[in-house]
Amino acid sequence: MTTSSLDESLDVRKRLTQLAVWQTEWHRIDRLLEQQVSQLDGNKLLELQQASHIANVRRRMEMMLVKTPLSIPESVLLSLGVRRIREVFAQQFARLTQEERLLWLNSFIFLLTTDLRQLDDKIAKVRTYRSLGQTRNFLLGGESGMGKTTYLDWLIFNHLPVVEQERNHVPIIGIQAPESRPDGKTIALAYAAGMRTYLCDERQ
Repeated sequence: MTTSSLDESLDVRKRLTQLAVWQTEWHRIDRLLEQQVSQLDGNKLLELQQASHIANVRRRMEMMLVKTPLSIPESVLLSLGVRRIREVFAQQFARLTQEERLLWLNSFIFLLTTDLRQLDDKIAKVRTYRSLGQTRNFLLGGESGMGKTTYLDWLIFNHLPVVEQERNHVPIIGIQAPESRPDGKTIALAYAAGMRTYLCDERQ
C-alpha cells in the first residue's frame, strides 16, 4: 500500500494539491452514482436492492478522497514524539486558508496506523496463497468504532473489479449482510459469485 509518511519530509502544500484533485474526481463519480439512484423505482424490490448496492458503492468510493493515506510509522513516533510532529507542521498549517484547512481534513478519512499496517500486510500475505491453490479464511473483530468497516471499504476500493477480455476479475467481494452475522445463504451466494476473499465485520 502506498502511503505518505507524516514526518518532517511531508509537504503540506503538495498534499493539498493532491487532495483537491482527488476531491474533484470523487465529486464527478458520486454525481454519476446519484443519477443512477434517481432513475430507480423505489416500489420494485430489485431496484431497491440496486439502490442499496449503489449506496454501498458510494460509501466505498469516498476513499477516493484519500487515495494515498497518511501514516505515522512507529519509528517516527519513537524518534520525534507527538509534540515534535505537531511543531513541525504548525508553521505550515498557520499559513493555510480556512478552505484549505477544511480540505486537509480529508486526510483523516482514513489514517494508516501501525495496527492497520500490520493487518494489511497480513491480508496481503494471505491473498498470495491463492497461487498455491490454497484457500485461507480469517475473522476480523474488534470493538465498535475501531475502524473495521472503514478499513474494509479501503481494501475493497483498492481491489475493484476489472473487466477483462474473457472474464470479469473480482479480487474481493464485499457483501452487505442483512443480519449482524452473514448466514449460510449469504456465504453460499458469495462463493457462487466466484469469491476469492470474503471479509466481514458486524455490518459487512
